[in-house]
Amino acid sequence: MTLYRLYLRSRIRRELLAPDRNGCETEPFAPSPVGQLEHPSMVFGDHRYSYVITGREEFEAENDAAALAVARSIRDAASDLCDAFELWDAGRQIDQSRMATLQTSVVTAQWQDHVIQAEEALLKSGWAIARSRRLLARFDELRKQPPSGDSVAPVSTPY
Repeated sequence: MTLYRLYLRSRIRRELLAPDRNGCETEPFAPSPVGQLEHPSMVFGDHRYSYVITGREEFEAENDAAALAVARSIRDAASDLCDAFELWDAGRQIDQSRMATLQTSVVTAQWQDHVIQAEEALLKSGWAIARSRRLLARFDELRKQPPSGDSVAPVSTPY
C-alpha cells in the first residue's frame, strides 16, 4: 500500500494583472476575497489564475488507479465546494491525463472503506470542505450501506 495525499481545490479565479506587470514574474501568495490564502497556479499572458485549497487528506491505496478512483469519488461528493483535485504520492504528482486509460470507473468494497475513512476525516477537519453539504450527505449514505465483500459500486466520473 502507498500513502497518497489528496488536495481538494476551489474553482480557479482569473484576475487581470496590473499593466506594468509581465507574465513571467513569480506571483506572490495573495489573500482571496473571502480571506483564504490563494495559491497562484499559473500566469498566462496578462492574467493570473489562482485557487484555494479547501481540503487535504492522506489515504492509502494499492496503486495510482485505486488512488485516482478514491480521489474522484471524494471530489464528486464534495463538488459543492470544490471542482478540482491534486493527487500526490510523496513528491510525485499523479498524472490525471492518464485517467482515461486507467480502470477507475468502479470502486471495490476495499476502496470504498478508504473513501469512507477519508470523507469522515475531511468532515472532522478544520478545512473549508468540512462544511460541504454534499460530502456530509454522501458520507451518511455510504456509512449506511452494509459491507458487501468484493462487490463494486459505480463512481461518478465527470472528467
